[in-house]
Amino acid sequence: MPARQVARRIMVIDDSAVVREIIKGILLRDGYIVDAFSHGPEAMKALSTGLVPPPDLVLLDIELPYMDGYSVAKLFHQNRDLEHVIVVMVSGNDGMFDKFRGRIAGAKEYITKPFKPGEVLRVVHSLLDDGPSATQES
Repeated sequence: MPARQVARRIMVIDDSAVVREIIKGILLRDGYIVDAFSHGPEAMKALSTGLVPPPDLVLLDIELPYMDGYSVAKLFHQNRDLEHVIVVMVSGNDGMFDKFRGRIAGAKEYITKPFKPGEVLRVVHSLLDDGPSATQES
């Protein structure tokens, strides 16, 4: 019997509704399941209450209301249920210091705004290692 394809889940946390919708559209067209939130506490509450399951990867803006992206990234890596989640920082800040802080917070990659759709997909595919679907035994 052939293996079943299961879509991977990605969380987008960005305070800009426009950026959230652009990224969400790029990922949905490529076959991913996407949950989008405007700030870290909203996303963490959705995860802790079971409103959404843990994602495989999170695209996380740095400059967010209530809690910056670095702090949100640390929350993912300090939580046993979320420590496996791959974090990618997304920011208009392109400085070495920002990228370094992202790595210290646990980010695996850094995407600079403005970005091209292909760049988002290249990073996501490279980190998930298999494109939008994971192969599982049925």
